Amino acid sequence: MSAKDAQTYSTALQNWVPEHPFLDGGQNASSAVFDAVISTHALKTQGGVDAVVQRELQKGIAANPFLSEFYIPDNCSSELFLPPAHVGILYSSLRARLSLGDTASLSIEGPDDAEEEEALRAEVEITLARRDSERPRTLRFDSEQTGTLRLGVYLEDIEIDAPLCKVEIGPGPEAVLIAPISIQCNELVFSTDKVIAEASSMGKAEAAIYLEAQNYAGSQVAYVPTARGNVSLKASWPGAQRHPWTTYASEPHIPDDPRINEALRRFRKFIISFRSHSKGNLARFRAKLEHARMTKGSGKAILELLVSDKILTLSGSMYYLDPVRLGKITGTTYIDCMNRNFGEGEIAFVKRIFK
Repeated sequence: MSAKDAQTYSTALQNWVPEHPFLDGGQNASSAVFDAVISTHALKTQGGVDAVVQRELQKGIAANPFLSEFYIPDNCSSELFLPPAHVGILYSSLRARLSLGDTASLSIEGPDDAEEEEALRAEVEITLARRDSERPRTLRFDSEQTGTLRLGVYLEDIEIDAPLCKVEIGPGPEAVLIAPISIQCNELVFSTDKVIAEASSMGKAEAAIYLEAQNYAGSQVAYVPTARGNVSLKASWPGAQRHPWTTYASEPHIPDDPRINEALRRFRKFIISFRSHSKGNLARFRAKLEHARMTKGSGKAILELLVSDKILTLSGSMYYLDPVRLGKITGTTYIDCMNRNFGEGEIAFVKRIFK
């Protein structure tokens, strides 16, 4: 191609490509649906994955609701493998499709006491509850703890218990964390300048965000995190006492007895799983609490004890939590459980399963 032809070709590209029917007149797709098709294809191929992940994560609350439609195959009969970098994108897309009164939650867990290769796995569960439905829709995926779990800049209703995982929040100028959020991981990375913690508009009076990591990489966070409304924010990692996290630094209480420690973890998992129901009660679907992920180890015994003491009540497809009886019998609160702030009352309660 001659220099003159090259110039003609370049000029044509600049003038005519924005007018392509697949584009909106600029560099974006002509519709959100077509954009989702392109993004999904890119995510599932080798080319352009990082660029798409970066772009989708930065959308925050404005995530594309159609991406999840094309990402999850209709004929998916078994658990789909979900790369850690895609978890935040898929969850945000599913949340973008919620109607008023609907809820969604994300749970990520690394297996306990597994063989070396098995321990690198991660189990991802997304629960979608429609306001007018008695049965939630639960999506389960296989993932791994070897990559970086990327959550984006807008997080809401998330529980992560993955001791080998690296979790990244960002990238963007600020990250918004909507309670309830509990993250326990190996390394926590903030790729944002600001962190804002808020209570959900649909949430209960007690709202909490708990962040715990063995290692922390958040030098980009230049401002003291902001807690808006009635929300508890706690951070636990080496150096959390230093600026800008000083106000929110916390040190969890870990009993020396491994049996007690494991039972407290199960106890905490049950209590923090409860969400505000549409009628104002703290409720959780029966299938969630009775799932093998919740009842393994000492979990079944803890659940039975909570029910026998009427801290939890089963009615139809829902378990209901009585926070007054929880405080009276165990001496704890929802926020204490979120912050792993356990005292003699909670320890005495879980010890009863060993008698």
